[in-house]
Amino acid sequence: FKITSGYIILILCLVFSAYVLNNQITNLQEHRNSIIKYDASMRTISNNLERKIINMESSLHRHLITNDEKYLDKYYEELMTWEATYNELNDLVQNFSTSDGQLDTIYSSINDWINNTGQPLLRAIIDENNEQVLSLFDGELSSTAINELQQHFTAFRNFETQDIQENVSIL
Repeated sequence: FKITSGYIILILCLVFSAYVLNNQITNLQEHRNSIIKYDASMRTISNNLERKIINMESSLHRHLITNDEKYLDKYYEELMTWEATYNELNDLVQNFSTSDGQLDTIYSSINDWINNTGQPLLRAIIDENNEQVLSLFDGELSSTAINELQQHFTAFRNFETQDIQENVSIL
């Protein structure tokens, strides 16, 4: 009886250990999968947002070069949808990241470009104010703002990558 009960206790301990180990492995896999999903989503959405702003700038410039109205339509389309993309990215980051306001900087940079370059250039195009178009289309102001915005996006993605790596190293 003692030998049989010893084997039964040993088997129960092995089954319990296997169960606990299986749960830990499953939890680690789920956590890893959520990190991978977050990383992929964060990169996709942030790239889409960055592309929208670059499309807005290039649409205005292409319209000036070709005088084709389809480029203004593209500008309006991106203008109407960029904020929803930003909100989607912001919601995703709020739920996962320890980001310290980098998205606020990106939002401010986008608004600054729209209010100080994009919209004034659009108004000058619509008003056919060639002097203002030339002063706004010199490329320097817009290019500098877009380059800074791209640097903000790069810094954001680098921060998120580092944050993910730290999160993974804790596992």
